[in-house]
Amino acid sequence: MLIVGAGGLAAQIFPDIEAMHLRDIVFWSEYDTRYSFIRENYRIVNNDIEVAEYFRSINRQFILCVGQPDVRRQMAEKFTDLGGTLTSYVSPYATVSRYANVGVGSTILSNVIVEPATVIKEGCLLNKTSNVGHGCIMNEYCELAPAVILTGEVELGANCYIGTGTIILPKVQVGANSVIAAGAVVKRNIPPRSLVSGGNAVVVKTLQEI
Repeated sequence: MLIVGAGGLAAQIFPDIEAMHLRDIVFWSEYDTRYSFIRENYRIVNNDIEVAEYFRSINRQFILCVGQPDVRRQMAEKFTDLGGTLTSYVSPYATVSRYANVGVGSTILSNVIVEPATVIKEGCLLNKTSNVGHGCIMNEYCELAPAVILTGEVELGANCYIGTGTIILPKVQVGANSVIAAGAVVKRNIPPRSLVSGGNAVVVKTLQEI
């Protein structure tokens, strides 16, 4: 399996990889990793020719170990075009209900809780200790930073980033491409492309399309 990224997220899942005894592990990084325990134990590739050959001759599966919704989407497209198969990763130390639906390419780290009747669509990232309550919907390429809490029946539009420690109250809808800064408590619906900040979750600006 190819792991896209050799930075902080890769470092977080490194103990899981060793515990799971996964075979044929290779990391991809545009630059050399600062984590010696990755560099000393696994091969790191950094060009398209090496990646395509790995997919052709060894293993087509790859997982996303990078943050930021737009970067994750770009990497998914890039490595699929090189011949890979986008694959989900769920830490053995996460608790995911068998009645939840986890989309292809999602990355769920340790100590995450995903409750029943939840839908997590393609490419989402759930960072450590985040909690997704019953009946929530996370659309494509959303990212939860550590310790985020989505209470029951919250819906996130595609490409949302939810900052560390944010709490979103029941049945709130967050529009696509929104960013919620760390520590917010979101009590009402948020329009698309909103930048939200502060404990009272105030919309401070509308984000422009890039």
